Amino acid sequence: MPAPSKRPESYYVVSNPRPPADRDALTVLFAGHSQTKPGHKPGPKVVDYYLLHHILSGKGTYVCGGQSYALGPGDSFLIEPGKLINYMADTEEPWHYRWIAFEGKEAGSMLAGIGLGSRRPVVHTGRTAP
Repeated sequence: MPAPSKRPESYYVVSNPRPPADRDALTVLFAGHSQTKPGHKPGPKVVDYYLLHHILSGKGTYVCGGQSYALGPGDSFLIEPGKLINYMADTEEPWHYRWIAFEGKEAGSMLAGIGLGSRRPVVHTGRTAP
């Protein structure tokens, strides 16, 4: 088995310059990507917006609602506002992921429409190219 490629740690984020309006159905707050360092663990934490991560490579663990999910390339995980979560990159093959943070009065129903929410915070879509 070939050794995993070693990418340098990176972090990039862009914020929406327009403040959200109460009447907006959905507002993107910020988005970004990161090649995490081994064992990277930004939690436990609670946020006040939706945050959707998509894993490009590597692996790690997401914990939400007392359930632990082992995740890898092609998987996505949803962090909902007000929920205590934790996630950690693998110590040997840390993940490289992209994320988008958003809010709005229609955000929850839009996510439910694609099958994501409290009952299903993780979706497995298969491998993706980095």
